[in-house]
Amino acid sequence: LTINSGLGSNAQFDITSNVSWSISDDATWLTVNPKSGSNNETITVTAASANTSTSSRTATVTVSGTGVADKTVTVIQQGADPSIPTVTTTSVSSITHNSALSGGNVTDDGGASVIVRGVCWSTSQNPTTVDSHTTNGSGTGAFISSITGLSPNTTYYVRAYATNSVGTSYGTQFSFATLDPCNSVATVNDIDGNTYNTIAIGTQCWMTENMRTTKYPDGSPITKGPVPHGAAGWDTDNAYYSCPPNSSNDGEDFAAAASLGMLYQWSAAMDGSTTEGAQGICPDGWR
Repeated sequence: LTINSGLGSNAQFDITSNVSWSISDDATWLTVNPKSGSNNETITVTAASANTSTSSRTATVTVSGTGVADKTVTVIQQGADPSIPTVTTTSVSSITHNSALSGGNVTDDGGASVIVRGVCWSTSQNPTTVDSHTTNGSGTGAFISSITGLSPNTTYYVRAYATNSVGTSYGTQFSFATLDPCNSVATVNDIDGNTYNTIAIGTQCWMTENMRTTKYPDGSPITKGPVPHGAAGWDTDNAYYSCPPNSSNDGEDFAAAASLGMLYQWSAAMDGSTTEGAQGICPDGWR
């Protein structure tokens, strides 16, 4: 006999007998009625509890009669249909101007294997996998997601998702705001200890002053060259820095250097690199 997974589901079988009989079973999740008699009877087997597992379960009902061999009936209660997974969202951390960290935890696969999981995000509430999203493996358990490609000074909404053969479920939504392009850092120092103010322009962070360091980022000194007097005053073969000339063009203007920056031969400014976007003499993390 087969009954469905729900509480109270039932099935019947008939006994044909002219002797006394009784019924026993080996499961707590079903009831049998009637359990004894002496004539023909229709027996009803009823599920006393729902089967919440997606796997079926089996019981044996035994009919014993006076002077006759026992007869057995196998009762199978079907498993529950699988459902969408259960997933929670990890709060957002490590927020910058264009990235953040989140993740989630698939605590129940719903009875069907989780084939993909991750987080999705949008500038609109309740993002779905149609929006930007990560793919962070499969199955149950915790995972970490890197959210990238964000715009500065923008509010985003994020939530975890998990998908199985039934469908996709989502965790609790979190909102967060990205930082300005300077990541709210107002100043930056070079290797010499000079301090430069920063300013966010569009999606980029800039220093508001020109460089005035006399050292490369590794701490080695930049060669000091002559004070340039027009284009002819530059030595294009060697890397060096120079202090701006004074108004008389006969000496160095240290006040100008403090406010306007030093003058650098190109190979010095690039720290010998020929690659676009190289750090050069800029502080670490700048170019």
